Amino acid sequence: MINMKTITIFRSSPRKNGNTNALTDVVAGRFKEEGCDIREFDLHRMDIRPCLACRACQKDWSTVSCVQNDDMQQIFDAVMASDLLVLTTPIYS
Repeated sequence: MINMKTITIFRSSPRKNGNTNALTDVVAGRFKEEGCDIREFDLHRMDIRPCLACRACQKDWSTVSCVQNDDMQQIFDAVMASDLLVLTTPIYS
């Protein structure tokens, strides 16, 4: 039995139908079977810009936000609401 209720999964593989995403699908499916709320992000397909080190996000820690108008705010919100983070990435040798 899984005690986590809200789980955020970050997928970082550029291959939509690759092995990493296939394995992630199995893990996500198991969490869903246990009744967990799943939020998934395909990082390779999102608009995420590098940090500008402007520190605007540090002015009010209760509402973390970024001055850049990219997809990072969705990630901030999901992380703050999650009981568990799952990070998946391929390993190329």
